[in-house]
Amino acid sequence: MLKSLFVLFPLVFVTFATAQTNVLVILADDMGIDTLDLYQPSSTDPLPVTDNINALAANGITFNNAWVTPWCSSTRAALHTGRHGWRTKIGTRIKNVPNAYSLNQQQVTMADYLANTNLATGAIGKWHLGTNGGGNDDAPRVAGGWDDFYGTNWALGSADDYWNWTKWINGVPYPNQTNYLVSEQSADAENWIINQHAAQNPWLCYLAFQAPYDLYHAPPAGLLNTPLPYSNDVCKNSTSGAVKRACYNAAIEAMDTEIGNLLNALQAAGALDNTLIIFLGDNGTPNQVNTYWPPNQVKGTVFEGGLRVPFIISGTPVVDPGRTSDALVNTVDIFKTVVSAQGIPLFTANVAEDSIDMMPLVNNTIADTDHRDINYMTHFEPNGYFVARTIHEEAARDMQYKLIRNCLTDFDMFYDLDADPKEEFPPLCSGSGCPGSLTPAQQQAYDALSAELQCK
Repeated sequence: MLKSLFVLFPLVFVTFATAQTNVLVILADDMGIDTLDLYQPSSTDPLPVTDNINALAANGITFNNAWVTPWCSSTRAALHTGRHGWRTKIGTRIKNVPNAYSLNQQQVTMADYLANTNLATGAIGKWHLGTNGGGNDDAPRVAGGWDDFYGTNWALGSADDYWNWTKWINGVPYPNQTNYLVSEQSADAENWIINQHAAQNPWLCYLAFQAPYDLYHAPPAGLLNTPLPYSNDVCKNSTSGAVKRACYNAAIEAMDTEIGNLLNALQAAGALDNTLIIFLGDNGTPNQVNTYWPPNQVKGTVFEGGLRVPFIISGTPVVDPGRTSDALVNTVDIFKTVVSAQGIPLFTANVAEDSIDMMPLVNNTIADTDHRDINYMTHFEPNGYFVARTIHEEAARDMQYKLIRNCLTDFDMFYDLDADPKEEFPPLCSGSGCPGSLTPAQQQAYDALSAELQCK
């Protein structure tokens, strides 16, 4: 059975001054740029068929240089707050242990910021930002500020299954769910959005799919374009990288089908008028299914394979759709972009300080180089204030050069991404203070990038 194909038909453009803009943020789980033919048109590796993600790109902007963090929780924290990890103190994944440091009520999220407007806010899918410091299973609403939540509070554990999982609805657990998880998340988003549309509420929906993810499984065959010759048990238990990659690709195809199902249903209901759609991955591809980046330079690392993800802005507000952009965009930018799309004044002190509005890029009124001079990312463990770090590394890049610093050892690696986009070769210089023979232009870039690193 061929998967559903979404086609975004031309709709009347409505300026932000005359109507609030609906926003749909779709977050994929563990998905780097190596997974899509949009980013790898010459790939010789089998890639999933993603007609619906490609349709979003055709009706929007595909960003080539988007950065997230290397881990799911830290990217989610940055997305919700518009703040880098050194401010939120979430620099890695949040573990399901008692009193784990979590996103808390002291952090102002974009849902919080929009709470006093008539915009309805709903979070669907994977939360993975903890329980407000411990024990609060309604954290997506209490700490996240969302009006409604339907999804999973944590990452799925090894004992969980895509057909046997616990669904949380506004703090209440509903165990032993047997519907395919990805389809249920799509259906929840569809139902929630259509209900808001019927009530004539402008809306913001955050849909965090638990896919493709590194809990490998065999999705329902009806969601796939490419037949998968492996059972669910084989996908889960095989140690073969090729088998795992086939199952991983299938999960991307299943998610893509459900994106198409969702958008087709919304369009049929008239719920996509004046709607901005943002699609991105939360971190790079897992090492076990990596066939593109150097080994061990993927999810969980500050190399490009851990940070560079698909990032597309689509929908009716996009001017001159079908574009690509080399702008240095970042997860934190989603906050101000969503707020700006509502025509709401920016800004309050100590809120989303790291976010930069992407609407000028959407409106095609600025050059790519005018958005941000330097992109930045931090990764540290453990999370929290006043704790000794066991890992602390940061990265910064401009349009050409990238600097990685181990903040614990003061060891630097400085790359020319134009000449070495996959960081396959020895860096231009490495070591404490990066001693080496740099050209004046390289030294100037190194100094500028070094000044951006916080190491705190």
